[in-house]
Amino acid sequence: MNQSKIVNYFSICRNYLKKLRQGTKFHCYVDFILEQISQGFFTLQDLGTNEEELEKLRIKALKIRAKNCVERIRNYSKNFEEYFNFLDEVLDYYFAPEDIGTTSEELGQLLIENYKIQGGRYLEFLREGFPTKYIFYIDWIKQKVREGVFTYEEIGTTSEELEKLLIENCRNECKFYIIKLAEGTEFYYNYYRAIFNLLMMLNLTLEDLDLGITKNQIFSLFIANLIKNGFRKDFFKTFSNN
Repeated sequence: MNQSKIVNYFSICRNYLKKLRQGTKFHCYVDFILEQISQGFFTLQDLGTNEEELEKLRIKALKIRAKNCVERIRNYSKNFEEYFNFLDEVLDYYFAPEDIGTTSEELGQLLIENYKIQGGRYLEFLREGFPTKYIFYIDWIKQKVREGVFTYEEIGTTSEELEKLLIENCRNECKFYIIKLAEGTEFYYNYYRAIFNLLMMLNLTLEDLDLGITKNQIFSLFIANLIKNGFRKDFFKTFSNN
């Protein structure tokens, strides 16, 4: 490494050390400093620190980040699972819940509350109609109910409503594909296959969705797009029963 890069890395390490001493949640600064030291171009003594101080600064930074995570989950955050995973990694290893102004009991309650809020948000999205991740939302809610995290009633729904929402959202998705096929599109094959792949995955039929269109009619739209895009109709007639 040339001298200018060494000087630059030394300057960065000094700056990170200053921020760690002032107080920051970025405990990764410690790892960066130690990585540069391992290269052998300068030492901890050159930076004016030692391993003992760096470990204390790491714990200080972890504690700041942990407190920040607690504050965020107290007010709900869509990233609450990420915050809880971090807390699981550091609590009782570097410090106790009480050291960051909480308790194990509060964290357990907050986890449940955040799951309930998340479930309620997913339910709202489903009721609004055709969110792109509707299958994930429904599966997520069902999984949390199976795990005993919350009940359908606690988030204001029932298993029957979820099934209806699945059909409604699937109907809306299939309608979108059918409209695209009717308009004519270069992505006709993708839309055509998407309809039947979706029905197969959800174990539904066109009749379940009450779309007012048959499989043969959808296939006719597919053929029309083939012809529009330059293919001969008679070449594909053998697929009409597929």
